[in-house]
Amino acid sequence: MKTSLPLLAAGALLGAPFLSLSLAARAQSSLPEVRVSGSADAPGADVRPRSVSTATRTDTPAKEIPQSIESVSVDKALDYGQTTLGAALTGVPGIDNAADTRFDGLVVRGFSGSGDLFLDGIRDDAQYVRDLTTIDRIEVLKGPAAVLYGRGSGGGVVNRISKQPRADAFGRVDLRAGSYGLRGGTVDINRPVSERWSARISASAEDADSFRNGVSGQRRALAPSLRWDDGQGSSWLLQYNYSLYDRTPDRGIPSVRTAPAAGSPAGTLSGYALPTGVNIANTYGDPARDFIRDEVQSVRSTWTHAFDGDWSLRYTLGYIALHSTFDNTYPTDSLRNARTRAVAVSRQRWTQDLHQRNLLNTVELTGRRTLAGMRHQLLVGVEAGAQARDSLLRNAAAPSVDLAAPDLVAGRSVAALANNADNRHRVNTRAAYIQDQIDLAAQWKLLVGARYDHFEIDSSSRLTGRQEARSSSSVSPRIGVVWTPVPAHSVYASWTKNFAPVGGGLIGITPGASGNDLDPEFTRQVETGVKSDWLDGALSSTVALYQLELYNRRTTDPVDPGKVILTGLQRSRGLEAGLSGRLAPQWFVRGGMAFQDAEVVRAEPRYTGKRPTNTSPRNGSVFLSYAPRQGLYADGGVVYVGERYADRDNLVRLPGYARVDALVGYRFGPTELQMAISNLTDRRYWATATSAAQIVPGTPRTVLVSLRHHF
Repeated sequence: MKTSLPLLAAGALLGAPFLSLSLAARAQSSLPEVRVSGSADAPGADVRPRSVSTATRTDTPAKEIPQSIESVSVDKALDYGQTTLGAALTGVPGIDNAADTRFDGLVVRGFSGSGDLFLDGIRDDAQYVRDLTTIDRIEVLKGPAAVLYGRGSGGGVVNRISKQPRADAFGRVDLRAGSYGLRGGTVDINRPVSERWSARISASAEDADSFRNGVSGQRRALAPSLRWDDGQGSSWLLQYNYSLYDRTPDRGIPSVRTAPAAGSPAGTLSGYALPTGVNIANTYGDPARDFIRDEVQSVRSTWTHAFDGDWSLRYTLGYIALHSTFDNTYPTDSLRNARTRAVAVSRQRWTQDLHQRNLLNTVELTGRRTLAGMRHQLLVGVEAGAQARDSLLRNAAAPSVDLAAPDLVAGRSVAALANNADNRHRVNTRAAYIQDQIDLAAQWKLLVGARYDHFEIDSSSRLTGRQEARSSSSVSPRIGVVWTPVPAHSVYASWTKNFAPVGGGLIGITPGASGNDLDPEFTRQVETGVKSDWLDGALSSTVALYQLELYNRRTTDPVDPGKVILTGLQRSRGLEAGLSGRLAPQWFVRGGMAFQDAEVVRAEPRYTGKRPTNTSPRNGSVFLSYAPRQGLYADGGVVYVGERYADRDNLVRLPGYARVDALVGYRFGPTELQMAISNLTDRRYWATATSAAQIVPGTPRTVLVSLRHHF
């Protein structure tokens, strides 16, 4: 696998342009470039996209999609220094930040989305923190999306759309500096090379310290891309991304566990309390030795050939490679001494050397036909993918430290590291899918689709010498209808289904473990809503009502605790509303609110009736912008996140919070000077949690000053 994946990728990438150049003249391509619509006031002030591609894999107006989809401008997030997925999507209705110091984590409608991450439609489920400086926007399709993307948790698909070459010439340079030693810059240059060729390159570098003791990080990113377009519908797009993120791991602050009653079994659940009186700058690892280093490279090739008429063929090949290493000492528990009231934080030290490689080949045929008086837009595709994941984990005990005054020098771990796991995982997938977008009548549109997936996994342990392979298959359908009684308003309803096979999330199974031979878990969603335009199309709104259920949920057999069975059920019900666009000349709004009831309905007794971790019953945001073309401009708003639980047992509750962010800037010709303040009121809050022992405090008030020049 190590040698075959790069060779396959290189062969296809090198061959694609010559294949395109040998073809005859074509009709218009079915996938024109997607651009963010601007306004007469200031470029980029209106963040609504003209159309989206994640929901249907075709260029479709968001109003014609019978499912909720969010499009988030990365530029708006970067204005406030939000450089991670979790930070950029905090405040998006129905999405909660569940980031770990090692990798991006999201909860979408109550379900983990950590394995449902994509880059330009290509699966990117490796464990690392993604860079956003080379990304144009983030599209989130909420609810099951297996009909187009295969296996997943069912909460939704998060797809990063990268910056791509365009026909016009432009450039931009940004320099920024801010609180806690932040300094960095980005450059983005696009040039037409000839009548048919255009090129673009984006690059960035950033160094930053933190309000947390001993924590710092360095980021580097580079993304050149090249496009060939014959002007008659055929094109070839070649993209490369490189990112490096070297940082000090920070797993936050542990909650305080009270001493269990005398004679109670080890691990007995007892009372927990938030570490409210602790200095939020305290860290509990070994910052002088700890590190995480993520190095990621990806190559994507998209070749499109338009036939005579309304049909086109698209071949996409993507290859993503991650090498991630870390050495991390972190808290695992904390216990208050009933006599002295001191709190001892227990810790462990772990190291990892991880290699992961994803290869995806997709061939799709799209076209339009009129049958029985109805207009059809068809999509037929086949997909073949291969993934490899190799991980070596080592661990050792680490001395405890005091919660209030941790002595990290005296508490440095000197115990010898021992091999904990040395695993090799291989995944092969094959799929075929079909989708039809049908204009039933002037006011009615129907979306139907289905996908067949075959999933194979082979895992082996070099420590135990055991090996096990499993395979499963599933069909994932989708049906939706859109009714437009008047041009400005559309009513929609949809039903979708998803599947999650054993070993399909983290990529790997434990040979010999109970449950490896089980059928997949499934999710299903029913959603209805209204999408509307107001003020002659200047303003758009969405209201959605849904029920999302995970059934066939894996649980422990109450009769035989060593056995896993499929009897569980998890359910989310919710209402979401969003608003975006222009309120008046030079004034813009973006935001929304979500209300959801998420519950583990059937599971082991200790979890039944509990809320999933990092899932808020209410969240949202609203921002107002004043954006003239020149002179003074401003942006500001409120991000609200409701209370969440840090653990599955719902013992540690993270209070809800409202955070105020604001910025002001001045445009003079092609140059802008901007100052952004995040957490304007210096609110103390808890941003997210990995467990009851690892709760991440929110960042205090920060200031970011940016100088930007367009050319």
